[in-house]
Amino acid sequence: MLTSDETQRLQNKLDLNEQLLWAGKPIPRAFSKSSIAAMIFGIPWSAITAVVAGGFLNSMFFGEPNDPVTINGTKTTISEVSILFKVGMCAFFVPFVTIGIGMLFAPLWKFIIMTGQTYAVTTKRALIMGRIRTKSWRAPEISFIDRCDRRNGTGDILFSYSSVSQNGHHPPVGFDNLPAESLTPAETALRTLHQED
Repeated sequence: MLTSDETQRLQNKLDLNEQLLWAGKPIPRAFSKSSIAAMIFGIPWSAITAVVAGGFLNSMFFGEPNDPVTINGTKTTISEVSILFKVGMCAFFVPFVTIGIGMLFAPLWKFIIMTGQTYAVTTKRALIMGRIRTKSWRAPEISFIDRCDRRNGTGDILFSYSSVSQNGHHPPVGFDNLPAESLTPAETALRTLHQED
């Protein structure tokens, strides 16, 4: 069920003489389950990153000042290594740490993204409206409609669209993880839109 703010935002996206046929929201927790694999992979990734980065930073900043190090084939001691080099090496680990954090919190990110997502079908197009970005497909672009029901009470309404990519077609897009009661109205609205073309 859409809130009044979401309904108003959706109405603001409609063109002149465009009418809403159907609107609904996905079940966010279903998206979180699909991102658990990324979270599981993020555990060893983050552990290895923490060990390597922690060991390096510990030796650079807290090691014995006279411990030998080799930089670009030149032997020196930790106390002689410039602070800029040490900070630069810290920056080297930032992408690895960021990727690890992203994977560990993948279910949360997905849940937050999908909580703000709205699906709609109008007399002219199909829309996927996110918190920031809205994607839409006009009736002539929709070429195939398929429905996937799951035993857990959710399902997908998928449609291919006719824009051509490098391999000749796009993978199907559509309305993912809809509650069971929204599947038939969404499919009917999409088929109506497809027939009007």
